[in-house]
Amino acid sequence: SVAWIGGQNPCGTGLTLIAENGANPCGAKFPLENGFSYYLENCGGSPLQLFNSDGSFNSNCNPSHATFNCAAVQTYTCG
Repeated sequence: SVAWIGGQNPCGTGLTLIAENGANPCGAKFPLENGFSYYLENCGGSPLQLFNSDGSFNSNCNPSHATFNCAAVQTYTCG
């Protein structure tokens, strides 16, 4: 599982690994290029939720699909 900031090219340097393929990404804190860190909760539930690293709620995540010219595949959009 990977994350990037919406509007940026996920095939560039802005791609961040959240969890290895097949591993549960929930609860793992990850930094993004904006200098902030986040984590996901409610994996397997609805809605998937994005939290700021301090524990404050950021946003719900909605199913979204896009494939890019690299290994990145978008399955959710948060924000």
